[in-house]
Amino acid sequence: VYDEFYSCPGLFSLHSPCGFNQMKYIGQELEIFANARRWKHYYSKILNPYIHGNVLEVGGGLGSTFRTLLNDNVVRWVSVEPDEVLARRFELSLEETPAKLKPEILTCTISNIKEEAAFDCILYIDVLEHIKEDFQELTHASLRLKKGGKVIVLSPAHQSLFTCFD
Repeated sequence: VYDEFYSCPGLFSLHSPCGFNQMKYIGQELEIFANARRWKHYYSKILNPYIHGNVLEVGGGLGSTFRTLLNDNVVRWVSVEPDEVLARRFELSLEETPAKLKPEILTCTISNIKEEAAFDCILYIDVLEHIKEDFQELTHASLRLKKGGKVIVLSPAHQSLFTCFD
């Protein structure tokens, strides 16, 4: 299954370099946002009808979006996270508290996923504003969507919420 969807050998292995230069995430807000339970409950009620089938999450971080948005209509969840430390922490959190569906956690970016890997839903939850080449990123996403699939982007709504980090 892995070779069918991923463009480089060993990509499914968390510690595989797969021709990708690892990135280190410099933000420090992930632990804080992981505990924003009311906010996550609010947006999950709005987004859940669109989250089904094969899901690709870009920027898996610590796994809080996975835990928030996983529902019974999801058959496969792939999470790409370019920071190896965050990806490992996500994986370890599943050992401590298993989920009803085990996600595939990949240390890479969406460009490492073969275009034939058709997803019903691609998620950018508080991620796209951190990607410099956002148009190119969304182009990559569109090439990996099934016909009728959805790209869901959640980001700060007002310029005053952005910082130098974004």
